[in-house]
Amino acid sequence: MRGRRDEEERTVSRRMRWFYAIFAVFMVIAGVSGAIEGHWWGWGMIAGALMMAVGVLRLFREQHGPDR
Repeated sequence: MRGRRDEEERTVSRRMRWFYAIFAVFMVIAGVSGAIEGHWWGWGMIAGALMMAVGVLRLFREQHGPDR
């Protein structure tokens, strides 16, 4: 029973990582476009995407780190 629950949690986590990764790519594209045009929100979107990427990498390292 426990193994099945762990597998479900891993699957949800994997799906969320992909969602955040794809969303971050779109944020970077929109942010670069906005920054090129001189809008302040473009830099904010780039910073937000970088923070999301750091969060996803921390989650990945936590789940698949050397102690696992």
